[in-house]
Amino acid sequence: MATNCGADGSIFDWSDFEADDVSATLTVALEEMKANAQSDSLSKVVTNSLSYDKRDIILYSLGVGASLDNPEDLKYLYEGHEAFSALPTFLIIPAITTLLGANIIGDVFPGKDIDLTKMLHGEQYLEVIRPLETSGELVSKARVVDVLDKGSGAAILVDEVHYGGLLLQSASFLDKALHIIELGSKVLR
Repeated sequence: MATNCGADGSIFDWSDFEADDVSATLTVALEEMKANAQSDSLSKVVTNSLSYDKRDIILYSLGVGASLDNPEDLKYLYEGHEAFSALPTFLIIPAITTLLGANIIGDVFPGKDIDLTKMLHGEQYLEVIRPLETSGELVSKARVVDVLDKGSGAAILVDEVHYGGLLLQSASFLDKALHIIELGSKVLR
């Protein structure tokens, strides 16, 4: 008898495993998820705000590898530099905090407990409209745009736009702004 031990210590007996049963179950779950997404959650917009200052910009720059050993990085690390500015990728911070802080993914799966630590952040496209100020407040607006069948799981497309008074950043792909998060079939059970 073929057995396997799950992460929770449970034992699985694979002798009666049939791939067709799993595919059918996954297909039903994906159709249900897509129907839920098309109803309410695709139109629901989640808004989040994030205050930041020079210290946050410097810590982010250090965290992604900016170094005083590279003279070109000084403008990201020293607030007294004449060209002090944030790295354009700093805008990923409000994107992630909005996604993690709101229940935008959970809304696609009503009644399911979604553990974001078990999801794979697959792709992110970033379009910077204008430079970020060195301190201020960013307002992010996000919504689920689509749910796609990816065979062994699903991809959730999330549109997110950030404002700091004016439009600052939008992620874009085929006229849609999105983050792609792959969901393994274990999450769908």
